[in-house]
Amino acid sequence: MFIRRLDGIQTGKENKANRTRRPIENPVYTDATQELRWSRFKALGSTDEMFVPVRDKLFPWLRESNDVIVVLFWRHKIYIVRCAIVRRA
Repeated sequence: MFIRRLDGIQTGKENKANRTRRPIENPVYTDATQELRWSRFKALGSTDEMFVPVRDKLFPWLRESNDVIVVLFWRHKIYIVRCAIVRRA
């Protein structure tokens, strides 16, 4: 849910930038991290297709973020993912 909210914030910033014809202020996602948006993961379809990119790209990106809120949410979410991995095995 947190990643979905970040994607919504970015979409709002993009819409504002388009209306005002100015660059996006403080973007959540850069050109290099567009693939980490919730809308991209959602388009993949199954959770099996999402698992590897979320584990290998999204969580490291969150870990490297300087935003304290993101790091706290990341720690909470990775705990949930580890539980899911244990149950899945």
